[in-house]
Formats: sequence, C-alpha cells, structure tokens
Amino acid sequence: MQRLARIAALFLALSVALLAAAPRAAALQEAPKEKPKVDGPAVGIGGGDRGAYGGRFGGKRNVRASGGKDTEEPLERALEWLAKDQAEDGSWGADQRVLTTGLALAALLGDGSTPVEGPHKAAVAKGVAWLTKQMDADGRIALEGDASGTLGHAVATLALCEAAFFTRSPLLEPRARKAAEHLAATRAEGAAWDGEGEAAEVTAAWGCFALLTARETGLAVDAVAATELSAWLDANAKSEAGKAAALMSAIFVGRGDMAQLATRGEALAAGEVAYAPDATDLQAWFHGTYACFQLGGKAWNTWNRAHKAALLEAQVQKGKLRGSWEPVTTAGQPQSRAYATAMGALSLEVYFRYAKVPR
Repeated sequence: MQRLARIAALFLALSVALLAAAPRAAALQEAPKEKPKVDGPAVGIGGGDRGAYGGRFGGKRNVRASGGKDTEEPLERALEWLAKDQAEDGSWGADQRVLTTGLALAALLGDGSTPVEGPHKAAVAKGVAWLTKQMDADGRIALEGDASGTLGHAVATLALCEAAFFTRSPLLEPRARKAAEHLAATRAEGAAWDGEGEAAEVTAAWGCFALLTARETGLAVDAVAATELSAWLDANAKSEAGKAAALMSAIFVGRGDMAQLATRGEALAAGEVAYAPDATDLQAWFHGTYACFQLGGKAWNTWNRAHKAALLEAQVQKGKLRGSWEPVTTAGQPQSRAYATAMGALSLEVYFRYAKVPR
C-alpha cells in the first residue's frame, strides 16, 4: 500500500508540474467555469462574491487596491522573496517544513498565483507537489522528524483545497479531500485536537478554516466540524492568538450577535503594537487582522492603523533579504524567516483574500 501511495504521489507531482508548464490556454481549460454551490458557512475564497475569484485576480482591482499602494508593493516584495527562498524540492522552512510550506503556498495562492497561472505558478506547483508527496495512505500530511504536527497538516490541507478550487484538477481534488477527511476524523468528538495552550487554539482555528475551505471547494467533509471548532475556541481560548482566532472563526461560521462580536473586536484592537521578533505573535496578528477587517468600523480602523504601520516598518527594505521579515518566536517556538514572511504576506492580503461575510 505504501508503495502504491508513493507511486500515486509521484504521478500527481508530475501532473501538477506539467500543468504549470503548459501554455495559459491549457491552464484556462482547467479553471472552474462554475464554482460549487455551498449551503451554510463558507469562507468566500478570493474576495468579491462569495466563492468567486474576486480580488485575487485581475477583475476587481478596486478590491485589491483598497489597502493602498503602501501595501501592494510590500506584498509583491514579500511574495518575490518567498518564491526565491523555496527549496529545490518545493518546500520551505527547516524544522517545520510542512507548516511553513503550507503557509507560503497560502500566501502565494492568496495573491492569485495557482499551479497553472500567475507570476509564481512554478513555485505553487512545486509546493503543491511536495505536500502531496508527504501524504500517507490515511491522508495525513507529515514528514518524519518534522515538528509541524496537526497544525502543519491543517495549514497544508487549506493550501491543497485552495489549489484544488482554482484548478479543478481531477488528480488534486481527491488528495485535498483525503487530507480534509483525515483532519476532520482525528479531532476529539465535539472538540478540537489533542494539546493545550496557544498551540491547540491556533490548530483549532486553522483546522476550522481548512474544513470551511474544503466545503467551499465542493469536497464532502464533516459539515458540523467547523462550527464545533469555533464553539470550542470560544469556550477555551486563553491566549491572545486564541482569542483572535475565536473571534475570526465565529464571524466566518456565523456564530454570535454582530454587535457583541464588534465589541470583542474593539477590545482586541485596543492594545499597543510593535514588531519585536522575541515578543510578536504573528498568529495573533493574522487572526486579529482578518477578524477586525470583517467587522469594519472602529475595530478595523484602530487595528489596521496600528498593525499595518508596524508590519510595513518591520519589513526588510534592502539587500538579499528585501521583502522578508525577521524570524519570530510564537508560543515559545522559534519560527523561520519564511514563516514570518508568509504570515506577513497573508496579513497584507486581508483586503482581498476573502469575501466579506454577509450580515
């Protein structure tokens, strides 16, 4: 069985690479003409109408430009640095390669590059192929000796589901589905995954979004899991990242009164902000950014003013590291420059990555 799984993964990797090398006309034949219709919670991949390409692609520049020129150019530099930093085998990072590769792919996909089109399509194709090679017969994406754990699997699942959404590849969709099914099947009944503290909270948040993305891609997965994970976060989140993630997930799954959620957002945005590698939790920044953007109003104005300025000021401006951010420590775990840069890029994509949730 393991030998067959390796052969299937290699065949998929070759197919993805061929798609990336094909002319754009062939690539467009792979793009979805009709998006899956999803009842219930959905993330709205790409901005604009829920589930449409929207701001990730060229048709809605007003959506993309809403962050201003001061965010567009730093984002381009961040993505260029990520593409250059990719290892020859298609991965990113060192100690947490599955997690970092998933984050880097999510950042590249968020700006409109897919395995078949976009300025960084080659990097996306190689990254997707690398992730599929790490998937075992049960659908788990993991690498021996790698510290990514369930969080890495959740982020990698989200990236694969987005790649499947934009390519409609008959080879990639079953792999994305298998990864999502494994994610849903391994959580505790009515709760999240094993673990405690911020690591467990952040894992629950990324798991929630991976499963929402799988559903929007049209993959048959546990429809209740995302809502239960959001409820678990509300009941258990203690860390700043966990509280931000609980708010973000509640908004996207449609839990809670919007006025109460807005009050939580305003409280979240009230703290002081500075980018310090030994004291900056980029998971808290990421989830808080997306939560406050969805809420708008005072929460977003306060959050965006402080966090955008701090993030742009901290980006490296010169030399070979131009476009990247200094490595950080999150929840006591040192993270790589690629991790920090992917998280920074994802935060700058907030203006167009997901559609606004209807109220």
